[in-house]
Amino acid sequence: MVTIFFNFKQKCMDVDLKLRTLASSALVNKNLDICSQKPSQHNKITDLETAKSNIINNENSTIQGFDKSIPKKKFQCEICGRIFKMKAGLENHIITHSGLKPYPCKLCPKRYCRIESLTIHMRSHAGIKPYVCEICGKTSTKRQDLIRHMKIHSEERNYACPRCDRHFKRGSDVTSHMRTHTGSRPYGCETCKKTYTSHSGLRKHYKSHCKRGL
Repeated sequence: MVTIFFNFKQKCMDVDLKLRTLASSALVNKNLDICSQKPSQHNKITDLETAKSNIINNENSTIQGFDKSIPKKKFQCEICGRIFKMKAGLENHIITHSGLKPYPCKLCPKRYCRIESLTIHMRSHAGIKPYVCEICGKTSTKRQDLIRHMKIHSEERNYACPRCDRHFKRGSDVTSHMRTHTGSRPYGCETCKKTYTSHSGLRKHYKSHCKRGL
């Protein structure tokens, strides 16, 4: 009985050893096959490009999500509705509605609400006009004046008066022209109280005071 049990146990051990040997051999061969399969250069490039693409897409998604999560602030004037990108721009603009003009020109009757505006105005008295039109050579004291002037050289007149058949090159010209229909003359001389429909008309009038030495 003992002999039969011993023989059976020995056979079981032999079978177990064979199974372990076969399993180990198969695992080693599999690993060798995997190691021997070197990726091609094309696969390397493709994998690299795919990785880069995934990184870029993830970064773009993050940036877009970040942009959407932060609302862009706009600062609007409650008086006239004008919109500014920065709060400082709105604060400077609101001063123009206050009616206060604490900065007078020493050479003419004009006054300004900001020192920056007075500085620009003083260029006209000093003859400083750094902005030059490349087409006709006209000079301007302000960049905005040059931009408006450049539209004169264009043949397009896209701004139409709703009350007559006149067309204009600039929207501001339509606004000034409309005052001839309404009778509005909002620009007044502080010296002689003469009024004008446009700021440019008042500006020309001020020059007459300067020539007289007022």
